[in-house]
Amino acid sequence: MYRKPVSGIMLILLTLSMLTFAFNIQPIKVEGSSYIEVRQSGFTQVSGLITQNTTWTADASPYVVVGDVCVDISVFLTIKPGVTVEFTNETNLIVDGCLIARGNSTNRITFTSNNTNPASGNWGGINIRHYSVGGNIFEYTLVEYSSTALVLAADCSITD
Repeated sequence: MYRKPVSGIMLILLTLSMLTFAFNIQPIKVEGSSYIEVRQSGFTQVSGLITQNTTWTADASPYVVVGDVCVDISVFLTIKPGVTVEFTNETNLIVDGCLIARGNSTNRITFTSNNTNPASGNWGGINIRHYSVGGNIFEYTLVEYSSTALVLAADCSITD
């Protein structure tokens, strides 16, 4: 039933990825910016380059992305069921390593805007830039109010 729209989206994303490669467009790079995770009362602020395997859990949720977050090559970011990730204006999640966002039917993972009155385009998107062993996984996830939602330049499993 949803096969044709998903195929069309995947074709568009594949075409964009090939154009990026063909024209040697350099993606956003978070350089010289260490990963910062600050737990506050009721939320956790995150930004920077993740250089070691990291897990985001529901008890520290929501995670508020205050600057681009980049998952380094060979590094895993695992997001547990029930986590909400809120992005401030124009911030992105950039994945050069591996993203495992595995929610379930009762505890979805939500990627959304941090704005009081959210609207489409409030934040950048999730950019999967490199193939990683095991692939990137999105299960029972919701991506809303972003400019681009998902940009896939590598294998990714998306199920709901």
